[in-house]
Amino acid sequence: MTQQTELKLVNNLPKTPWNKGLKKGRKHTEECSVSGCNKPYRAKNLCNTHYNQQARGAPFTLPSPMRERGTGSWHNGYIKLFKPLHPSSTTKGHILEHRFVMEETLGRSLTSTENVHHINGIRSDNRPENLELWVTSQPKGQRPIDLVEWAREILQTYEKECS
Repeated sequence: MTQQTELKLVNNLPKTPWNKGLKKGRKHTEECSVSGCNKPYRAKNLCNTHYNQQARGAPFTLPSPMRERGTGSWHNGYIKLFKPLHPSSTTKGHILEHRFVMEETLGRSLTSTENVHHINGIRSDNRPENLELWVTSQPKGQRPIDLVEWAREILQTYEKECS
């Protein structure tokens, strides 16, 4: 057989799905054996989280408690709220909860140069007393006239709030 004939035979093989003939995995109805964890187990009576912790030699920890259903979703540790009619919401209708709480506290919308800082560093702790307003704007030039003008703008914007 020539090399072309061999290639032709290989290319004429019927295409079959990669998982044909494999048995489907059983669904686990039993829960993880770690007390307080109610996830279904993966192996050795442990859920994925606890199985991986055991493999790493790490102590078992319980998953973080989830917020009440329907109150928001998580994004990089921050909580997103679905408020499609809010002026600061994204095109999909979401707003980060800490920004929403700060806007409610101030009674106005935040500007693009304002950030909300979590004092204790916990992104999901959105109590007003844990939030701090930070301004990140800075002038493009560094001439003294530009700096003085920028300082006047900052004072005019935030003087009422700081009094």
